[in-house]
Amino acid sequence: MKKSECKSFIKFPRALIESPEFSDLSVEAKVLLALILDRYGVSEINAERFTDERGIFVIFTINKICENLGCGKTKALQLLRILEDKGLIFRIRGNNCKPSRIYITRLFFDSLKNEPVKREKQTPRGSENKPREVSKAVVNYNNKSNNKFSNNKSSIIGFEKTEDEIREQIEYDCIVCDENKELLDEIVMIISDVLSGTSPTVRVGRDDMPRGLAVSRFCRLDAEHILYVLSGIGRNTKKINNIKAYLTTMLYNAPATMEAEAAALFARHHG
Repeated sequence: MKKSECKSFIKFPRALIESPEFSDLSVEAKVLLALILDRYGVSEINAERFTDERGIFVIFTINKICENLGCGKTKALQLLRILEDKGLIFRIRGNNCKPSRIYITRLFFDSLKNEPVKREKQTPRGSENKPREVSKAVVNYNNKSNNKFSNNKSSIIGFEKTEDEIREQIEYDCIVCDENKELLDEIVMIISDVLSGTSPTVRVGRDDMPRGLAVSRFCRLDAEHILYVLSGIGRNTKKINNIKAYLTTMLYNAPATMEAEAAALFARHHG
């Protein structure tokens, strides 16, 4: 095929192969990073539409990542988390059913240019924000307002409808497998019970939490939170006497625990 017949290319930076900064990334993670960088170029050209107070952002939906990489949603989410944990990107969840925004950090651009990495300043390219503001953005990446439930709605919808909506919310079909189906079904039941219940409190651990607070926590749960909870159960070596109570506590704490871990990872990368 003649060179002139090649209409379109995806740039794959040489540094992704040769730089030690990326030596621990899988091929799939590197390809995803290259695809994000390619989309960043489009966002840069259309900066008036793809710039906010944090800088230039990329729109790359989970479905589109799956289509481009030929993988499932669980894999796509895992790859994004790897890039976030590495400090190369961070995501801000969209509001009102809008897709998440992906920002490329200075660490990534500095690595591509083989410049000394200043880890205390991991801000997206073109951003004027201070490191503390970026840290806050990373810590809050799990804040999710585009859920399908409100305190009023959850008290009147039927239990079966709640279960169906929960399965959609946590992307049940994408994360279920033979090994976790029983636990996953139990998790759906627990979330349904919290969102459809009418009692003023919900038992979490040894405490009775206000139902409104519990509902707001459970409304934020998505596939990443559920996989995190399942992973925690897998790592647990102690006998669980009351699996429902144990899962309720883990689900309630998952958003805050994941945010705390994200903050610790951010500090470790930039400390």
